[in-house]
Amino acid sequence: MRARLAAALGALLVTGCDSAPKASEPSLPPPRIISGPVSVAAACTGPSPSARPAEPSVAAAPGDPRQLVASWLENPTGTVVAVSHDGGGTWSRSPLPGLLTCAGGPYARTSDPWVSIGQDGVTYVASLGTRPAASNATAHDIVVSVSRDHGVGWEAPVVVETASAPPTQPDKEAILADPRHPATAYLVWVDYRVTAGVDPSVNQVMFTRTSDAGRTWSTPAAIYSGNDEAQQNQLLMTAGGVLLDVFVEGPALPSAPHPPPLPVKIRLIRSTDQGKTWSAPVDAARFTFTNAVDPG
Repeated sequence: MRARLAAALGALLVTGCDSAPKASEPSLPPPRIISGPVSVAAACTGPSPSARPAEPSVAAAPGDPRQLVASWLENPTGTVVAVSHDGGGTWSRSPLPGLLTCAGGPYARTSDPWVSIGQDGVTYVASLGTRPAASNATAHDIVVSVSRDHGVGWEAPVVVETASAPPTQPDKEAILADPRHPATAYLVWVDYRVTAGVDPSVNQVMFTRTSDAGRTWSTPAAIYSGNDEAQQNQLLMTAGGVLLDVFVEGPALPSAPHPPPLPVKIRLIRSTDQGKTWSAPVDAARFTFTNAVDPG
């Protein structure tokens, strides 16, 4: 479902861009490939169902765009980080330490990396870690890794939430370092209500924050729960310091090849006190979506 919602959001954004007046664009250099070989423990080099890089995220240090940190998923290596100190001219790559079991960590796999850099230079990478499956459930952790030297070294990941599916499946976290307050960052994700053998379609948006540069995090709390699936949460902060969580909300599509179009909303909630309280949701856009079917 999250992939379908992401595709729907992408279609809306493309449509909106196509209908807008064309503005002159600055000349940009060609894209640079930053993925590639990574030195990993021998136990982490086995076969993988997908060895292609996926789920990339990149951030620049506020006030110093030469300092860049990117992160992505690259099986079987897991979460990879790449660091540039010259504005993207050169990059160094390494696996994010302390995560996979093959490298001494607790997780069979990781996914959904998201990176953000604070005004104090602290770099945060949030990940979803999946522990080896047990007989009756699979445990998942929302974890945050922190670097205090522009990505040169990384501290042991801090577990923000632990949940087992069933009954709870966390997914798709996003992190934001506060651009106005040092040592402060915010993290959102969704928790699905899982029943064995049933594809989950309802979730709640969870939130936590740190005020000591990632050493500790507040107790996770639900900040939104509707009757449908809220996904692809992204945290933003306005110039005036208002914290926003923007997400897509809609029902799960049935598995039939030609389901009727279903309504989807782009929604946002606001916090004026650094995430302590949140507004009711505001609808930014509404549209319909359905499965794409190859007519051939």
